This record gives sequence, C-alpha cells and structure tokens, in this order.
Amino acid sequence: MIFVDTGAWFAALVPDDAYHSAAAEFLRSNDEALVTTDYILDELLTLLKARGQLARAEFFIPQALSNSSQCGEGSNGSRQRMLSLHG
Repeated sequence: MIFVDTGAWFAALVPDDAYHSAAAEFLRSNDEALVTTDYILDELLTLLKARGQLARAEFFIPQALSNSSQCGEGSNGSRQRMLSLHG
C-alpha cells in the first residue's frame, strides 16, 4: 500500500510539471494499492485551481472517487477518510 500526497497527484495530472514524467510512469507501472485521503483530494483541487489547471480535476476526481473504497478514518477519530484507489 502506497500513500499518495498532493504533489504526486498534481505532477501526474499536469504535463508541464517538472516531475510529470516520473509521476505518470510510476502510476502506470505501479501494482500496489494507492491510498490517499479526502483532504488530499481537496488540497489537489485547490492547487489545480490556483495554478489554472482546474479543468484537469473534471477528469481525475470523478474517476478517482468511482474507483475508490473507504479504508479507514483519520487518527484521533477525525472525520478524514482514507481512500484506497483501484486501477
């Protein structure tokens, strides 16, 4: 299981990002379950909007949510959801 943070999602989605090639290749070749949180998805939306890339979210967010399952909650009983993303 691999936790994916905002920067990796952004790099994979935005071709002009300096780390796009590496991030996209990793996601294509990875066989392990990817885990992220709803907070990370929220942060990704904010970053995409701030960088003028919000249209990319229209592709990624619905796909991520439809291919996910809730796999836990944040520490200390927080309402943060952990999402396991399936290929």
